[in-house]
Amino acid sequence: MRAVTVTAHAAQGLTCFHQYRHPGLKTLSIDMLYSALEAFQTTTTLTCLEDEHADADPTLGGSDLSRAYEYLGRITTLPVQIETSNNFEADIGLASSASGYACLAAAASRLVGLSEDVRELSSLARTGSFSAAASVAGGISVVRSSDAGMPTFGEQIFHPDDLRDVSVVVAFARFHKANHDFYNEAASSPVVDQVRDVVADTANQMIAALETRDIDRLADLSERHSVLNYAVLHTGKSNLFLWQPETVAVMNFVRSLRKTDGEPIFYSMNTGANVFIYCFSDQARRKVESGLRELSIESRCSRVGGPFRYIDPTPADSAFIAQRTVESTPLR
Repeated sequence: MRAVTVTAHAAQGLTCFHQYRHPGLKTLSIDMLYSALEAFQTTTTLTCLEDEHADADPTLGGSDLSRAYEYLGRITTLPVQIETSNNFEADIGLASSASGYACLAAAASRLVGLSEDVRELSSLARTGSFSAAASVAGGISVVRSSDAGMPTFGEQIFHPDDLRDVSVVVAFARFHKANHDFYNEAASSPVVDQVRDVVADTANQMIAALETRDIDRLADLSERHSVLNYAVLHTGKSNLFLWQPETVAVMNFVRSLRKTDGEPIFYSMNTGANVFIYCFSDQARRKVESGLRELSIESRCSRVGGPFRYIDPTPADSAFIAQRTVESTPLR
C-alpha cells in the first residue's frame, strides 16, 4: 500500500471575515492575512488501498471525515484511507480546518502525482477550507480576494525566521462552533457590506505596520477589525453571541497592559471565543501569561510556524500508522 504523511499548522486569521465572493470557488470578498501557529499541528496520513476496500468506508469517523472524503473525491477516484490527528482541541475556533485541508491537499497531490508547487497546493487546499491556503504557505501569509477564473493562494509575506521576536499566546474561552454556518450568518447581517467596505484594506495596512513593528497601528487595525467581524456575526439571523466572559476579560486585560505598562501587544480574534495575543518581546509574553493565570484563564503559547511538510515514514513510523486509532479531525 502507498501512503503519504503530511503535517501542517493551524492558521490564525488576522483579518477574519465571513463573506464569499464566489462560494463555489471559496474565494472571499477581502484579502485575508494569516499567521501559522507552530504549536498547533495536524498530522494526516493518506493510504491508497488499491484493491483493498475493507477500511475505505467514507462514513467512518462521522460527518467531518465524510466531508474530507468528499473533498478527496474531487481530486482522485483511488480508494484511500484517511488517518488524522491534532495536538490541539478541535471545533473551538483554532482553525483545525486550515491545517486539516492543507494536509489533505498536499498528501493527495503526492499520492496521485499532481503538482507539488506551493501555490498550486495552496489553491487546491483553499477549495476545501479557505484558511487552508495559509496553512500550506506558513509564516504570516496573505490570501487575496479573487474574481472568477483568477487564481488565489497563500503567499508568505513574513518568514518565521523574521518573526522570532513574535509569540502568540492563545487565551482559551471555549465556545463549540458545531452546527453554525458563519457565512450564512454573515450574509444575513444588515451591516455585512458596510463592515466589508471599512475593513477591505486592513491586510495591506497590517503588512505595512508589521514591517515597521508599529504596535499602536497594529493594535488599532487588529482590534478594530476583530470587533467589527463579530458585529457582523452577532447581528445575523440566529442572533449569535460568541463571546464568553473570559473573552471580554482578556480583551480588556490586553488593552490595559498595552496602555498602562506600554507592553508591545495586541489581540486578534477568529470565529469563536478565544483571544490570540500577539507579543513582540519575551517580557511582554511573560506578563501576558502571568496575567492570564491570575485571571484563571487557560493559555498556550506559540511561535509563528512554517509551511506544510511531508514526513518520510520510517519502518517504525509505518507500524505506528498501521496500529493507531483513526481520529476524526473536524475539517469545516
